[in-house]
Amino acid sequence: MAEFKRLEKEVFSVRLRKAREASGLTIQQAAQICSFPSSDWQAWESGVRQPNYCQGAVIATELNADLDWLCDDHYNEKLAAKAVA
Repeated sequence: MAEFKRLEKEVFSVRLRKAREASGLTIQQAAQICSFPSSDWQAWESGVRQPNYCQGAVIATELNADLDWLCDDHYNEKLAAKAVA
């Protein structure tokens, strides 16, 4: 179980960085747009902490990213399964 949680943190932190960079924003700019302290954003991208669901929803909205993609390691597999079904 602990290994699964660690993997989720790694997936989120990597994808958060990708979404921010795809938006052309610095950590400080992204945090400001979402009204979060930049220290929180840095902790999320480094995998030290994760945002709560409401914070994640704000991030996804402001960065125009899919919340499921940000959080779910199996997101692409689930999309492929839906396409086949």
